[in-house]
Amino acid sequence: MPFPKEKLVKLYVNLFTELDNQKIDYQIFTNGLQTDLDLAEQIFSKLGKPNEIKNILVPKTPAELVQIISKFKGVIAARLHACIISYSLKIPCVGLVWNDKLSLFGNIIGYPDRFIKIKDFDSKYIISQLQKAIDESYDLESMNTYKLTIKDSINEILTTNNII
Repeated sequence: MPFPKEKLVKLYVNLFTELDNQKIDYQIFTNGLQTDLDLAEQIFSKLGKPNEIKNILVPKTPAELVQIISKFKGVIAARLHACIISYSLKIPCVGLVWNDKLSLFGNIIGYPDRFIKIKDFDSKYIISQLQKAIDESYDLESMNTYKLTIKDSINEILTTNNII
């Protein structure tokens, strides 16, 4: 089910307004996609803060994206790569699920409740889930086990294809 752009803008306007109301510091970043920056312009326009667009962190390289995310204590993201990077850096993340990839990732890492479906898009709920994720962090033993399965899979692929 597609999520109309107007509703997405409204969601982010409500989310940023609620963060401000709760006096929670936040920084907006993109994965570097122009479409996300265009969306941010619409959001800031609706917020009556068009000049805030200059404060958005926009990475030019994957390394810059990792560096940006590494500075946060928690992340709300609608992009899978931001969620994966957050997880790999042990930074609690809440995903806004607009396609199955995000839900699947949440299930794989053992935190499906941190990946919020469209029907539950509510700014106060999203913020409360992020605070809960920050309070709980991650089960590091499960995280390490998951990382080992990835390493084993890569080794199997490389061995099977006579790359190593």
